Amino acid sequence: MEEFNSEWSCFSKLKVDTLVKQIDGSPAVSSYEIDPKYGDKTEPRINEWPTRSNLKDIENHNGDIVAIFGDSFIYGDGLPMKYCLSRRLDTKDFKNTRFINLAKPGSSNEAIMRRLEQWTNEELSEKTKTIVIGLSSMLRHSFLMNLNCPGLDKPSSQLYNRALVGWDFHVGVQPDIPIKECPVTDVYPEELQSFQYNYKKASRKASVAMSEAWVASNLHLNTPANSFIKNIEVIIRRLDWLTRAKKWNIIFIDIKFWEQSNNQPEDWKLVYKYLEDMNIPERKVEIITANYLLETLECGHWTHETMASIANGVWEAYGKINNGE
Repeated sequence: MEEFNSEWSCFSKLKVDTLVKQIDGSPAVSSYEIDPKYGDKTEPRINEWPTRSNLKDIENHNGDIVAIFGDSFIYGDGLPMKYCLSRRLDTKDFKNTRFINLAKPGSSNEAIMRRLEQWTNEELSEKTKTIVIGLSSMLRHSFLMNLNCPGLDKPSSQLYNRALVGWDFHVGVQPDIPIKECPVTDVYPEELQSFQYNYKKASRKASVAMSEAWVASNLHLNTPANSFIKNIEVIIRRLDWLTRAKKWNIIFIDIKFWEQSNNQPEDWKLVYKYLEDMNIPERKVEIITANYLLETLECGHWTHETMASIANGVWEAYGKINNGE
């Protein structure tokens, strides 16, 4: 089987072979819009990695590569790329340190951890000594589906192909099929050509399956026990094991958004105690607090001033880790 590379599989890598372009050959445009206060509403994709970070000559970098993970707040949704967290940190006086922001808007905690696990598949991760991570709402749940066999019937094709897609369900937000009808070209992988040749029937079937899963998520997975155990406890435990094995220090950005629907403060005390106990000599942990209700844009995300404040907190935490304070 040829190497499979998908953002939905933890077996995959993050870097793609070529920079994504539009059919006419022009640079692909980011699907995340910029807030009106900054002028341009869109910006081009600039990297073969899923990031807006400055990666010039990063393959030849011999120092620490700090990888950043999270959802739209850590990504800097609504902000031009010059204000994103990694580029803010690039302006600090770090010796021989580079930053790559791999956060993705809309991510559930499962998706955030999956991207962290994908980072371990990259050669560049061997240069990582510290990661920065912020978790998302516990009410977001990942759902994966093969578009060509979306129902509960026995799959008729391989799971590991380009028809595998995913969503991060959230209460009150009805998801859409991410692939629109368009003329079939050789650019399309075989699995997606199959989907497009019978688009109306295939998309209708996939939409029904997705809608049923979303309703089930709202009814069952978003109960306090399921949300808390699956999206908080299990995720933190995975973070603990992975970083302990890799000997990666952690700068944990406590956004408070992950405590959405928090009506059990005693449970959260246990979670924070576990995070504090993760701070051991072999793997240091620094926690910085960033209330997601700070000054925000129209879309509800941080302004560039707030992102600068977050960058200062990360910079101070990184200094403590490396100076042994």
